[in-house]
Amino acid sequence: MQSVDVRTTPRELRHRSPGPWALSLREFLATYGSHTSLLVPPYDAVKPLSRLELEYQPALGAIAVGAGHDLFIVVSELSLVMQQWHWAVPCITLTPDQWQSERLLRLLPDFSTRLAIGKLQGTTDANLRTVIGAVRRRSFPTPHVLARWVCERSGVPAYYSLLLAQFEQALAGAPASRAFSVATSSRRFARLGRYTARDWRALALLSVELCAVTSTADPRVLRRHSGGHIRKYLKVPVESAATLLGWEWVLEQALRMGGYVRLTDEERVPYSVLTSSPAAKTRPGTTWRSRHS
Repeated sequence: MQSVDVRTTPRELRHRSPGPWALSLREFLATYGSHTSLLVPPYDAVKPLSRLELEYQPALGAIAVGAGHDLFIVVSELSLVMQQWHWAVPCITLTPDQWQSERLLRLLPDFSTRLAIGKLQGTTDANLRTVIGAVRRRSFPTPHVLARWVCERSGVPAYYSLLLAQFEQALAGAPASRAFSVATSSRRFARLGRYTARDWRALALLSVELCAVTSTADPRVLRRHSGGHIRKYLKVPVESAATLLGWEWVLEQALRMGGYVRLTDEERVPYSVLTSSPAAKTRPGTTWRSRHS
């Protein structure tokens, strides 16, 4: 059987994003100021990035909202935010005099596949609805986008081709070659962590299905078709999963539950689960591990 070479190829390296400059987000904010706010569940108010503690970690489902006259600065800051908090959904809001810039923003490589664009007009409440609506209208993630995201988040660019083959089969029905068969891929994936080829396919489908449900706001569909996968991979109630926007949080939570990324206790469960689920109402001193073990 043909062997699979998972060493990084020049083609795969081009999918990695080094960021706009060799600056950390902290250095950028100190030099240029902040033009980004965070909109976190339950999506009722924005939090300016400049007012947050340096150790702050946004909840899963968070939206990073950039706004400002200089779109170059806004885009650069959002790029750094996305590198620091991979699960945040990037969104740029445009005032009426900036609407003509939408087409140019769609051409930016790091943004064209993930960016939500909201056209502002009206009151603050209307602007919040504009941001939420823009995120819900984003295109569903493609196999390439999902594979690139997982590789960048977990720091394993060499697995791009393996992941892409599984995601393409799950989302596009493209048959995998002998080099990327289920058995061969699962052996390679075993070096990375617990998820098999079938697990990655299920996660790709779950990411798209959750986007579809948050677009229609009908959790009943999700319960019928994806409830088992949500409990297995995300370990959150179906109702909570249906309230969080974006597909990024789905993969982030799956990587966290699978042990692919290191976490603090505050990062382990999405905001809506901590505040509204029965598991959140345990007695004082109960840890995350005791609730989910």
